[in-house]
Amino acid sequence: MYIWDMNNINKRFEQIEHLSDIGIKIYGNSLKQLFESAAEGMFSIMCDLKKINPAVKRNVSIEEHGRMGLEELLVLWLENLLYKFEVDNMLFSRFKIKKFLTEDSRNIIEADIFGEKVDFGKHEIVVAVKAPTYHMLEVRKDRNSRGWAGKVIFDV
Repeated sequence: MYIWDMNNINKRFEQIEHLSDIGIKIYGNSLKQLFESAAEGMFSIMCDLKKINPAVKRNVSIEEHGRMGLEELLVLWLENLLYKFEVDNMLFSRFKIKKFLTEDSRNIIEADIFGEKVDFGKHEIVVAVKAPTYHMLEVRKDRNSRGWAGKVIFDV
């Protein structure tokens, strides 16, 4: 069983060791913030976030019907962001979820994401993230702090 470190809820994410891949622990005061933290953590694996100017805004809209757990929705969110990275050739450093809805048969995330085009003179892609995985994937509510925490392992 994994014990969450919820003592510092202001911490958004931290990288964790994994034998063949890279993982992050994520934290948030709400599910929205948890998902934003996961996005920040994923892009921090790829590039130094401080070097990514959040000058260009893109919209992300996800709507899925059917039963879906929070873990599956987190993977879908991160996959959508990786798709934007690949297709738009952009790195992102700021994420603002405007709408987050999970009901029995409907899941919606609407967000603004901010970044800039990849510039290899400015941005060093340290690790190429291929995809978030379901291996060791967790999203949990902490009863004591009322915050959220999770873990994501990325295929690199």
